[in-house]
Amino acid sequence: MDLDGTLIKTDLLLESLLLLLKKNPFYVFALPFWLLAGRARFKAKIAARVSVSYEMLPLNSEFLSFLRSEKTKGRHLVLISASNENMVAAFAHNLDLFDKAVGSDYHTNLKANAKLQRINEMNANAPFAYAGNASADLPIWQQAQEIIRVNCSNSLAQDLAANKPRQDFDLPGSRWPLLWQTMRPHQWLKNGLLFIPLVLAHQLDDMHALQHAAIGFLCFCLLASSVYLLNDLLDLEADRRHTNKCSRPLAAGALPIQHGAAAAVVLFTAALLLAHLQPLAFVEALGTYWLLTLCYNFLLKRIFLMDLFSLASLYTLRLIAGAGAVGVIASPWLLAFSMALFF
Repeated sequence: MDLDGTLIKTDLLLESLLLLLKKNPFYVFALPFWLLAGRARFKAKIAARVSVSYEMLPLNSEFLSFLRSEKTKGRHLVLISASNENMVAAFAHNLDLFDKAVGSDYHTNLKANAKLQRINEMNANAPFAYAGNASADLPIWQQAQEIIRVNCSNSLAQDLAANKPRQDFDLPGSRWPLLWQTMRPHQWLKNGLLFIPLVLAHQLDDMHALQHAAIGFLCFCLLASSVYLLNDLLDLEADRRHTNKCSRPLAAGALPIQHGAAAAVVLFTAALLLAHLQPLAFVEALGTYWLLTLCYNFLLKRIFLMDLFSLASLYTLRLIAGAGAVGVIASPWLLAFSMALFF
């Protein structure tokens, strides 16, 4: 059976990559060079530099119950994954369920046809059942005697499944509501601060200024949601240990990491495109807001008092951006009051 997306709801490579970047964001410059050496070495390089809390990874519970039931019947269970072999072995040791665990080594990326070849070598070309969840598993399902689909849509391998014994576990529902939840639209109310300079300047009847304020509000909503997604991606392990945050879609594995990352990029790009319609002063404030949120997520939130100062500054930057959007000067008294209020 496969590991990523099949037994666990998440992906070990993406989990370890996020841990690496949280540990040191400057690793982002080394990643392309590691990847040029091949995906197998890329995975090995990352695995050697991070420590994953395997006991906290979200599991596909329905499929896990099935495996435990089959184990009690004496069935031979083999975990075979494209993830790095050291990570696969550590995960298997933690779960204590498998007769054998195999992963990608320093030279071979154990995926698709390479995985099928390894299965045949271990199995001496005897019949086998295989559990997977992605299109990369199709070559293996073509040769498998039984198809087990986990955490994937009914359309995957539908032709193959019609002609062979199959079982389905942990079928996913719609992920759009989960993405919407992760974007935290209820937090967009904070961006209403952008309208305060417009109100104080008595320009509510100026449709041009009102339009710029509204565009600015939308820019901040999109950018803030991209930051919330980034924050959840970087705090996966911490959220899983938290009593309430463990139910967040990304931490719980209900929303795949790649979906969350893609949404963050799309939202960030949309905010930048809209910002091009705004005055330069607004763009500068928006850029400063984004840079400060990055610093906060990677460093400042772990420093006493700096976390409070950063949050107060983020609120105040909304006022500065609102003033820049409508072409007025934010009063120093207003900014000082904002810092004191939100500190």
